[in-house]
Amino acid sequence: MDFLNSHVNQSEFANIVGVSRQAIQKQSKKIGLDKALTLGEWLVLYCEHLRQEAAGRGGDAAVGLSEQRAEESRQNTLAKMLDNMEKMGLLCPTEDVIEAFNGLSHTIPTAIDNAGEKIVEKITSQHKIEFDDELVFEPLRSAIESIADDAKKLGGSFEQRLVESQAQATYFDS
Repeated sequence: MDFLNSHVNQSEFANIVGVSRQAIQKQSKKIGLDKALTLGEWLVLYCEHLRQEAAGRGGDAAVGLSEQRAEESRQNTLAKMLDNMEKMGLLCPTEDVIEAFNGLSHTIPTAIDNAGEKIVEKITSQHKIEFDDELVFEPLRSAIESIADDAKKLGGSFEQRLVESQAQATYFDS
């Protein structure tokens, strides 16, 4: 077995293991096939490389597998964070947020309108004067419309996100 102690070039090694010279040349740096090593050492390194690839720990397959594992780890971490946030009461269902914004789009205008009536009543009773209540209600109505529109838009934005997330969940479940 003296031939195992001999030195070979990439073409000869490729011939021995039954692959092309280009395949050996492409893998030589990754495997560690140095010219100073013997045929026996090259065979050991090459066989180890093949074992690693077969076990999913080497080559391009290993990179893909590592990326998949890293992504899975990120997803698990995110899921745990969300679970913890939910347990701490820091999260609420999107439906509740939508309902709250829709409710505010009615509650706030009513409160502002009631405040306008109280303003008119106080001015009228304290100063014993009559005036056109539109002086108070016109700017308040403008503010009411702006607030109601913004609340509806925000609620609609949440509703759209809910629909999109439900569509994604359905896609991933199938």
